[in-house]
This record gives sequence, C-alpha cells and structure tokens, in this order.
Amino acid sequence: MVKCSACGRFLSLVGAASCTLCPGLYHRVCVGLPENGRSPKQWKCPECMAKKPKLGNVNTPVKGTEPSNIESEGSSAEKPESVEKDTILCESQSPGTSQSSDLSLEIRLFREEIRHLRTEIKEFRAELCDVRGAIAHCNLRIDEYDGRLADLEKQFKVSSSRCAAIDKLEDTIAQLKENLIARDHQDLVRNSSANESMQATISQLQNQINDRDQDLLMNDVEISGLQESSSENLISITCLLAKKLGVELDDRDVVTAERSGPRRTLSASDDGEVRARQPRPRPIVVRLARRAVRDNLLRAARVRRGADSSGIITDAEPRRFYVNEHLTRTNRQLFYKAREESRSKNWRFVWTKGGRIYARKTVTGPVHRIRSETDIRKVFLNDSF
Repeated sequence: MVKCSACGRFLSLVGAASCTLCPGLYHRVCVGLPENGRSPKQWKCPECMAKKPKLGNVNTPVKGTEPSNIESEGSSAEKPESVEKDTILCESQSPGTSQSSDLSLEIRLFREEIRHLRTEIKEFRAELCDVRGAIAHCNLRIDEYDGRLADLEKQFKVSSSRCAAIDKLEDTIAQLKENLIARDHQDLVRNSSANESMQATISQLQNQINDRDQDLLMNDVEISGLQESSSENLISITCLLAKKLGVELDDRDVVTAERSGPRRTLSASDDGEVRARQPRPRPIVVRLARRAVRDNLLRAARVRRGADSSGIITDAEPRRFYVNEHLTRTNRQLFYKAREESRSKNWRFVWTKGGRIYARKTVTGPVHRIRSETDIRKVFLNDSF
C-alpha cells in the first residue's frame, strides 16, 4: 500500500492527487483539493511549489490603513479571493473533523484491501480448478492409452521386439503419469501455503479494524438489567444509577443514552398462548463526555456489585443491574465463547479491560490475552500450563 506524502497515512490510488513534477501522492483533503472531481492539469504539490523560484510582483498594493478605518470610510472593497479560500479551508479542516476523516479513510482503505485480497483468492481458486481439470483430463487420456495397449496385446501376438517396445512405452507412460502426479502435488503444496498466507493477512487486517472500532467505544458503557418502559428518560435514569453507585454524574457528562437492539416482544408457547413472563429488557448504551468519568463509573460498579434498581425505577419491582464496557459485536461474541470455555475447563477468571479480553485460570496463574477464536483453542484446549 502507498502512503500519503503529507500525513504519512495509507491512501488508495483511486482518487489520489499526484504531482506532475515529483512522484509524490497525496490525500485530496491534505492538499486542499475537493474529494470528488478530477485533479487539475499540471497540478504541483506544495513542496514543488515551495522550491519554485519566486518572481517579482510589481503589482503588489501599498499597505493601506487599518481594516477598521477602511470600514468607517465606507469602502466597499471585497476581500481577496485567496483570503476567503484560506478562511474556508481553515474552518473546514478543524482538528476533530480531520482526525475523524483520517480514521474513517484508513478504515475504508483497510476494507478495500480486504476486498482486493478476497478477489485474488477467488481468481486463484478458479485457476486451481482449471489446473485440476486439465490434470484429470490427462489422466483419462493416459488410462485410455493403457486400455488400447491391453486390447492390442490381446488381439495380436506381437514379436518379442514389439513386446519390448510396448513395455518401454508403458514405462514411459508410467513415468509421465508419476511426473504429472508429483507436479500436481507440488502445485497443491505451493497453493496451500499461499492460501494460508493470504488468510493470515486477512485475519490480521480484520483484527486491526476490530481494534479501531473498539477504540471508538472507549467512552461508552453498557447497562443491562433495568426494566424497560415507553416513557422512560434514559439520561435521568443513568444519572440516578451513577449516584447510587457513588459517582456524581451531571446531565452534561452524558452525550447519548439509548436502548440497544430491536424491541423484544412476548413469545408464544406451543398452544398459541402468550407466556406471562416479561421479555428480557434491552441494554442501555451510554456515551459519556470523558473517559475518566466512564472509568470511575465502571470502577464503582465493580465495588458495589449486586446493586438493584430500587429508587431508580419506582413503578417496577427492584432488579439487579450491571454496568460493563461496551464491546463491538466481534468482541462480544468472542467474550461469550471465552466464558463458555472457561466454565467447561474450570477457569476462574475471564474479564475485559479497555475493550480487550483476558483470561486466567487461578489467582496466581499467568494472564492470557484473547484476540481470536484461535487464541481460545490455544489457551483453553491446550490446558498444560
């Protein structure tokens, strides 16, 4: 992959701005070009423009009076077009917007790379199928030749010299068949190693995308177990819950609070009657303004484990609630599988910290990081440490 000469981040060749004087490639945003549309002809990068010798400008205006004096005199002169463009560019490229656009651009580039790898794998598999078909056709032809030779031996009584020639031909055919089988085996071994390398690269890119998605949720917490109602105020409920855990939380500290997932309805039994048991409430995903507030809330929830909703939701019976980190879908499924394996293997500790999953068999045992299902097999199934 190619990196931008301005910011040093990865960029896609499609839509990149290329200089006509040097081999440098740039993001359009980094050099002030619009993201859509064609690049100007004879476009030069800022470095090449800086190296270009400056020419004397005899049309430079004389420094005038202060802007306030000009306005007071009723001057109707418009601002230079370059100043307006610089102002618009500075306003559009605020720090938060550039960082988020760079992050989304990198994620999009990683996904494009994965799509290219998948396309190459499909093409590679198609070529391998063609090779196998050709080898199978050669084997059929060789078997046909063997059958014809056997028929000729039955129909005609050839002389010893002809028999020797036929035996030599059979040995040659057998040698050719062995060479084709050996070549097929070598091709399969080579192709399997290349396929494993591509799969490893895809897995690595998927893990990197998952880690970046998890970093975007570092200010979020997930509250589960609270009863759901149609007229609930989730921000107020979050503040009351934090106060019960011993954390002072203001409305300004809560960016968003919403129920996660589709609304759950009552399920019907086999005879068509609706069960009396209420559906499990959806978890509440809360995004806080600061990571320090989120860490304090998680720490207080661990200390006061077992707190219930008494005093928070008055029109429902008290129920225990839980405050945990908000994980991505991949990490949530991986955490669930790790907990299931820990129960079957009698491991005592499986937890998350900073969006990462860890496991430990005993209090004094080593801590293992779990990044994928392969790590689960290595950690839990290979239980020799």
